[in-house]
Amino acid sequence: MKMEKNLFMSVVNMISVISTLIFLMSGMFIAIFWGPKTVLGLSYIFVIIGMSVVYGILYIPILLSENWNLSKWGSVAMNATYFMLINVSVVVVGFHLDWFDAGNLRMLVGFEVCIILVYVLASVIRWISDFNTASKMNDKLRQIRGVEKKSI
Repeated sequence: MKMEKNLFMSVVNMISVISTLIFLMSGMFIAIFWGPKTVLGLSYIFVIIGMSVVYGILYIPILLSENWNLSKWGSVAMNATYFMLINVSVVVVGFHLDWFDAGNLRMLVGFEVCIILVYVLASVIRWISDFNTASKMNDKLRQIRGVEKKSI
């Protein structure tokens, strides 16, 4: 039960990180390519939240892979596959929702840069979070071991 709770919390955390980063990056993209006075409908927000939920759920195999003892290359392949899936789906959704003009190379490159930045920043945030959790666990273990030595 604890593993399911941790998995659920990790997915919720990833969804919130992805949503926040998408809103930040899309805000910059819209200001640069569409102009700062662009008005968007509420559906834009729901699409971003929906995509964040889907990508958060698709992140579950990567979270579970930590227990699969994958090789370094297996882990790289899994992350590359996840990135390609996200990249292709965001470009396809963005094209169908007219988020960018496919004929404008500068806009297309800017869109791709935003996708890459969201992925990289989300990965860095996840890594920092994991690093902090591991540090706290190590500190707790040192504290427990110190108490055990004093009681002997």
